[in-house]
Amino acid sequence: MIPGRVRWLAAVAIVLAGCSSSSTGPNELPSTLPAYYSQHLDWQPCDNGFQCARLLVPFDYAHPGGRRFSLPVIKLPATDPARRVAPLVINPGGPGGSGVQYALAARSEFPAALRARFDIVGFDPRGVDRPWPRSLAVWQAQAAAAGRAAPLFGPPNVWGNLPCAYWPVPPAPLPRITAAGAPPILVVGTTRDPATPYRWARALAADLPSGVLLGRNGDGHTAYGEGSVCVDTIVNAYLISLKVPRSGIVCP
Repeated sequence: MIPGRVRWLAAVAIVLAGCSSSSTGPNELPSTLPAYYSQHLDWQPCDNGFQCARLLVPFDYAHPGGRRFSLPVIKLPATDPARRVAPLVINPGGPGGSGVQYALAARSEFPAALRARFDIVGFDPRGVDRPWPRSLAVWQAQAAAAGRAAPLFGPPNVWGNLPCAYWPVPPAPLPRITAAGAPPILVVGTTRDPATPYRWARALAADLPSGVLLGRNGDGHTAYGEGSVCVDTIVNAYLISLKVPRSGIVCP
């Protein structure tokens, strides 16, 4: 694998460098952040060609020597191992979305050309599938009120944000992300996206010194893999061939 290519791909995916080496012994538990980051994942066959593992993470990254727990990770290996580029970590967003379930649909979600060159990797973020210990009466009332104001979208938007109501950690100030020194980062947005407005995509591309904006003129959430040949061709060329488009292109 070409080192420069790895640095490039770090701009579009979390590259699981820890999947190939380890700074801890086979029976040692990590107690520092470098040890967590350099874990060796024990991949095992699990489901129709996929491989599964558990990733140890600290309860509190500010205290990595304290309590820890594990997250499920799943991988669909590249179909052309000789030309494999790197792992491509995917995340369906959320809050509460299962990255494992998203990865299990990789054969239908991602084109064959991409799956030939990348391992598709998904994981369940902390909080996925946890039971909610508190009463939902207030939340049900809010969903009902939202349903009266917006019958189609109101209740799903309320229930979709339920994890935020029970998140046990107080909010922290949002850091400003600049990715200084990063290679070109492709930011893709849809002009009439009801969940993540296109102005957010424009703002993110402007905040990043190496940001490159690609738009889809359409409705609905997300752009890649949603039927635009223009978007899919540009994104695939960016991932596979490192071809950076002109910033500001808006595809039909």
